[in-house]
Amino acid sequence: MLYSGRNGSNGVYKGKDGYIINTPVKCDEEKLNANITAINNFVKNTGIETKLIVVPSTGYIMSEELPKVHTEYNDGEIIDDIKNRAENVEFIDIRDTLTENKDKQIYYKTDHHWTSYGAYLAYKKWAESENIEVRSDYDIESTDGFFRHDLFKKVHCGTKNLTV
Repeated sequence: MLYSGRNGSNGVYKGKDGYIINTPVKCDEEKLNANITAINNFVKNTGIETKLIVVPSTGYIMSEELPKVHTEYNDGEIIDDIKNRAENVEFIDIRDTLTENKDKQIYYKTDHHWTSYGAYLAYKKWAESENIEVRSDYDIESTDGFFRHDLFKKVHCGTKNLTV
């Protein structure tokens, strides 16, 4: 269906550069309110220093990979709302970090999850908030065609060689 010229088939967009990106998910206000309340109650009841990182969607960060016609992602509004309503929580905003590094692969091309590198970028922001020195002496190894999960299953069309 994605190859028929229609956008957003079966809950995904066929993006540029081999990306398959889930369409925006409507925010469930009831669940969002319950989660924010749970976080606020946890902090209030335990007194434990709490830090919060909210991971934006692939479509929000990688918007240039989307087709021209697509539904807008409102992650920014939702994340700002959470940031403003989470009480006595240190909010670690990773949107700029991910956006600044989107030229590297921070989300899988065939799945809505972030890659190890995307998670590493969030870890670096958290470590910075804790004044922890982050190691940088490591090697990254990539494997082509390895991760075919989630969104790929919705649109699989016999592609054998896919770089993720």
